[in-house]
Amino acid sequence: MKPNIVALALASLLLIAPRPTPAQRSLTRADCELWLDKLQGEVSGVQVGGTEGASEHSALLDDLKKARREDAKPADALKQVGKFKKRAARLAAAGKVNQVEGQRLGNLSDTVSHCIKQVESR
Repeated sequence: MKPNIVALALASLLLIAPRPTPAQRSLTRADCELWLDKLQGEVSGVQVGGTEGASEHSALLDDLKKARREDAKPADALKQVGKFKKRAARLAAAGKVNQVEGQRLGNLSDTVSHCIKQVESR
């Protein structure tokens, strides 16, 4: 019996098909958790000035804690990250957080939001 040439050709294509690069693979909730870890680490090192500095710092961390809750739906996590971003921007605008740190918190917030949206869209 002759081997089916078409079947062999298709099988060989599967063997040499390019694998997705890390940039092409889908984001997972674990990826978002890593970005949230990074953001939380940044917040831990941020100095918040003013008489309410300690409570504002705690509020930033609380926003992230709520976003990370295991039972949080993606929409809820997005809402909390958005709340965090607004709070960080307000603190930076008021001069209570260094402008560079405020920008960094904003950029990382955007990254976390993008990740959550990508995971949610699947």
